[in-house]
Amino acid sequence: MASPLSTSAVLQGMADALPTHQPGDDTSDLASSYELIALLVHSYLAALSFRLCGFTEDKPV
Repeated sequence: MASPLSTSAVLQGMADALPTHQPGDDTSDLASSYELIALLVHSYLAALSFRLCGFTEDKPV
């Protein structure tokens, strides 16, 4: 079984997170390099099944 943080798994997660395009459409969904970094971090966290849970002192998780 491949590691969830292997290069191929992370790149596949990045590709899966982007919408598909019609054949011949070569437009980009990423407007800046910051969005590329955010997509990379998203892929890493999704591969680790990370969930961000907010809580307050009144309602601990």
